[in-house]
Amino acid sequence: MICLKCKKEFEQKRTSQIYCSRRCKNIAHSNRRRKLRPRKKYLNVKAYREIILSFFGNKCSKCSNDKNLRIHHIKPRFLGGENSHKNISILCDKCHITLHLEEIS
Repeated sequence: MICLKCKKEFEQKRTSQIYCSRRCKNIAHSNRRRKLRPRKKYLNVKAYREIILSFFGNKCSKCSNDKNLRIHHIKPRFLGGENSHKNISILCDKCHITLHLEEIS
């Protein structure tokens, strides 16, 4: 049998053996190019938060409070909810906590 990497003749020990040594196999496999996925471009978290808050008018959607605002995902992200304005509401701390307590009970 002839090694696919170094083209030297060698005695095949197994039927699946196509390289003469482990070294040739490692060299051949290290030359393979891995398919790289394009990186996702993420916004800075603070910048994203400011964009979302200004989109919704910097006020709580329930009580119109403008302090201690939270971004609330209507359908949670871990359940497949999107990170878009259709799935987001702005709530103050108090309204956010009461909403989650109502969901639990």
